[in-house]
Amino acid sequence: LEQVLGMALLAGFPDRLARRRPNGSDRYLLANGKEARLSRSSVVTHLGSAAEFIVCIEVGQRLGGKQAQSAIIGCASAVAMDWILELFLDDIVETEKVEWNHEQGRVNLSRRLSYRGLTLEFSERPASGSTGRDGDRAADCLADAAVLLGVEKLLGPKNYQHWHSWCARVRFASSCDSTIPSPTDFDVDAAVREYSRGKTRLDELRAGLVDFLKLPWQKVLRELDRLAPVWVTIPGRSRVPVHYSDDKEPWIESRLQDFFGTTEVPAVGGGQVMLVLHLLAPNMRAISVTSDLASFWRNHYPTLRKALSRRYPRHGWPPDPVTAEPSRPQRRPRR
Repeated sequence: LEQVLGMALLAGFPDRLARRRPNGSDRYLLANGKEARLSRSSVVTHLGSAAEFIVCIEVGQRLGGKQAQSAIIGCASAVAMDWILELFLDDIVETEKVEWNHEQGRVNLSRRLSYRGLTLEFSERPASGSTGRDGDRAADCLADAAVLLGVEKLLGPKNYQHWHSWCARVRFASSCDSTIPSPTDFDVDAAVREYSRGKTRLDELRAGLVDFLKLPWQKVLRELDRLAPVWVTIPGRSRVPVHYSDDKEPWIESRLQDFFGTTEVPAVGGGQVMLVLHLLAPNMRAISVTSDLASFWRNHYPTLRKALSRRYPRHGWPPDPVTAEPSRPQRRPRR
């Protein structure tokens, strides 16, 4: 008798079917899209988990001041899932779609049963990166999430700095030779979408992504190394990293003593662009920034030598740095 009465009420009020909000809430979402709070005096409140679905017989408004504050379900009857399927099978829609789960950092495949927009059942599982339609949808979803995240957050601090430096280097080479393509945001987005194929997780996408982004320049690596070398040689060091930047001329930094014995400034861009030299004191701070080493030795070094020799007596400060050998600081004698 209880089932017959419940199904009769459900059939009579099909738009009053409601599902309880999660975590034991007393709020219900109705099939008509509205939300209401179950009255504490309702007998359904004593049915526990059996009242996940109810049919609302009486829905009123609780007044607060001049406006209604919330809908109140005064009279309701508990409904079983089986009754809904039996009465409204033709109105129930099953949908499957891939969705991005930000917290898990992966693409999930969700399955939803709904009646008039009201979710009756929902399940979610990790999407498969297999080939085919589902795999393509998962890859597209992953790529959309990655592009929206942005290349800086996608790569992480270390890899992004590496990629940022690489792009500046390539852009410099491109400014010297127009046949070398300059990387754009469109190139990054396209590469991310291609690299997403067969993947469903953000950590999968991140692994090896920087190397993949560089692939279009594999054919011009020799020319890239010629125009924008990663390092240069100076008298006191065989490999000094070259720094490239979009808003500065290429530059290097090293100890002042590493430049003893020369007035020549290393050049990049096929020998056309002189590097900016950051000449460092023993505390590794720049005491001069110049592209004219001969002028520095002649006009500035004599004055700086007096101050530096007093402050750093264990370091070599020869009167004629052009003919001197690069030097290292003298070790303190053991006691």
